[in-house]
Amino acid sequence: MPSRRPPPYLYSAVPLLFLVAFILPKLHAFLPVSPYSTSTSTSFSSTALQAKKPSTKKSSGTGASTVKGFGSAKPSASSSSSSTVQHPLLKDKGHLALIDWIQTQGGLINHLAVASIQPYNIRGIVALKPFKKGDIIISIPYSLALDVTPPSLPSSSSTLADPIPAALELLRQLDDEEIKARYAPYLAMIPSATTKQGEGGYGLTTDFFTKSELESLQWPPTLVETNNRIQRTQEAAKEGGREEGLVRWAVWMVVSRSLGIAPALLGEGEGGRGGGRSGQRQVLIPFLDLCNHDEGSPHVLTGREGGMLKVVAGREVGVGEEVAFAYGGGQLTSDRFVQDYGFLEEKGGEGGGNGGRDWDRRMVRGMIKAGRREEVERFVAGFREEEEEEKEEKEGWKEDVGERAKMARRFARRMRAACVAELAK
Repeated sequence: MPSRRPPPYLYSAVPLLFLVAFILPKLHAFLPVSPYSTSTSTSFSSTALQAKKPSTKKSSGTGASTVKGFGSAKPSASSSSSSTVQHPLLKDKGHLALIDWIQTQGGLINHLAVASIQPYNIRGIVALKPFKKGDIIISIPYSLALDVTPPSLPSSSSTLADPIPAALELLRQLDDEEIKARYAPYLAMIPSATTKQGEGGYGLTTDFFTKSELESLQWPPTLVETNNRIQRTQEAAKEGGREEGLVRWAVWMVVSRSLGIAPALLGEGEGGRGGGRSGQRQVLIPFLDLCNHDEGSPHVLTGREGGMLKVVAGREVGVGEEVAFAYGGGQLTSDRFVQDYGFLEEKGGEGGGNGGRDWDRRMVRGMIKAGRREEVERFVAGFREEEEEEKEEKEGWKEDVGERAKMARRFARRMRAACVAELAK
C-alpha cells in the first residue's frame, strides 16, 4: 500500500509556525520602552527594569493611596540593598498630557516617566533607559519657568525669608486666564487649595499645624518663624480680599515647589523678562518638581548654559531607577525640611548623608557664636520628653498620633541632640 505524503502547503507553513512559536514572543525585548500606552498603570516586570529597594521608611503621607511629588523624602541611595522593587508607571491622561506638553515646549524628557515609587507610594521620576555619569537626564527650557518673584523684591532680599509676596505674585499670575491656560497641564497635576490635607504632600508643612502640633516642635526659631508666617498669611488674605486657604496654598507652593535661580541663567538683563531686576529669581519648573529628595543622590541640578535647567547624572542610572536629587544642595537643616517640605530627613547627625556633615549642629553652632547661647540653653533645660513618647518611638506610635505630630516630636528630639552636642564642646 503506497504511503501517504503530507500535502505541499504544510511544508510552506512550517517556517510560519516557527516564527510564531519562537521569534515573535522575544521581539518585545528589542522594542523601545515608552511611557505611552492605553493602560493606566504599568509595572516594570523584568529584572532589568527594576530599581534598587531603599531601606524601610514609612511614607509621610496619610494613607496607602497617597501619591506625592515634590517635597518627598526617601532614604539615601547609599543605604539601598541589593533587592529590587517595581515602580508602576502612572499613565493616566493627566500625566501623559504633562509629558507631552513639556516635550512640545522643548523639554527633553522622552526617556523618563512618572511613576509611583514603591514601597512608599510617592510620585516620582524613573528612567526608561540607562544613563552614564555626566549624561543629561532632565532638560527643561527656562521659557517654561513660572516666575513668581515679586516685582518689588530688593535684590539683596531672599524670597523664602518671607514667601508671602511671592505667593501673592503666584496668585496674581493665575488670575490671568491666558497664563492659567498655558500652564493647565502642569496645574492639573499638582495639589490645589481644595486638596485634602495629606494628599500629594499637601498640608504637611508647619503652616498647617494645629496648636498642639506646633507646641510639639519646641524649637524656638521654628516656632517664631512659623507663627509669623501664619500671621502674615492671614493678614495678606484679609488685605487682598482672598480666601485664607488659597493664600496658604500659594505659600506652600512657593516654599515646597519653587527653586531659586540666578537671573543670568534665565537670560535676563536690562529690558529682559522681569524688567532688568537683579537678585535671585524664584521660579516653578514643571516636571522637575516631581523629583523627590534623596540626600545621598550625586545628581547635579544645573543651568549654566543653553537656557535649560538640567539634571546631570552624578553616577550611572539603571533602567527603572528613580531619578532624585538632594534638595538645597544637600545642605538643608531639619527646620527647613519640616517648615518648607513637610517631612523630616531620616538621616540626621554625624555619619548621615553628604559626607557626614551635620547641618543642624552647624546651625546651632552659628547661634552660639552669634551670642544666642542662653537661648539654646533654655531650650535644652525646658525640653519636654515624656516616658510615653520614648516608648512610642521604640515600639510604634499610637494610632491617634498623626503624621505631623510624629514629625514634630522627632524634630524636637533631633534639635535637642544637636544643642546638647554643641553646648558640650
